Amino acid sequence: MLHTIIFDLDGTLIDTMDLIVASWQHCTEVHCGAPIPREAVLPTIGLPLVPALEAYAPGKGELLYATYQEHNHAWHDRLAHLVPGTREMLAHLQAAGVALGLVSSKRHGILEMGLNLHALGPYFGAVIGLEDTARHKPFPDPLLCALERLGRAPHPDHVAYVGDAASDLAAAQAAGVRPIGVPWGATSAAELRAAGANPLLAGWDDLIALVEAPA
Repeated sequence: MLHTIIFDLDGTLIDTMDLIVASWQHCTEVHCGAPIPREAVLPTIGLPLVPALEAYAPGKGELLYATYQEHNHAWHDRLAHLVPGTREMLAHLQAAGVALGLVSSKRHGILEMGLNLHALGPYFGAVIGLEDTARHKPFPDPLLCALERLGRAPHPDHVAYVGDAASDLAAAQAAGVRPIGVPWGATSAAELRAAGANPLLAGWDDLIALVEAPA
C-alpha cells in the first residue's frame, strides 16, 4: 500500500506545456534568430532549464534563461492550467493520511507561483526545487531530499513518484521508489511504458485506487 506519494509539477499536476514551449520559442527567437520547434522542447521538460538552454545554444544559456524567465512570468497565470481533478485527488489522499511531497526542477520562485495560483501548497509536506540539491532528475537526490523532509524512507511498495517524463521515472527508480507515469504531459504513453512506468495512470482515480488497494 502506498503511504507516501511525491509528485512532479509541470505536465503532471499543472498543464504548463504551452507556457513552456512559448517561453522557449520566445527566447530562442530573440537570441538565436528563429524559434525552436515545439517537438525539440518537449524532451527537455522536467530537466534543469539553464543546462538545457545552454545545450541548445552554447554560450547563450544564461542570456536565454533571463529572457525565458521574463516571458514565463508575464504569461504564467494565463497559461498554467490545473490538470482536471488534481485538487480533489490531493484532498482525498491527504484525508486518507498519505504523506504528500512535490519535486520539481524549477527554481522555488516560479515553482511557488504555480502552487499559489492553484492553492496547492497546503497539500504538501515537502516542496523541493532546483536550489535544494546539487544534482537533479534523473538523479535520485531531489526525491531523497523530499523523503528526508517527510520523515519517510524509500520503499518500492510504499513510496511512489508520479511524473510525466522519462527523467521522472528514472529518478524514481534510482531512489528506490515506485515510478508512476501520467500520459497527459510531455511524454507519450509508449515512451513512459518503455521507461518503466508502474503503472501508467489513465486518470487520478487510478492513483486513488492504488492507495486504497488492500495491502
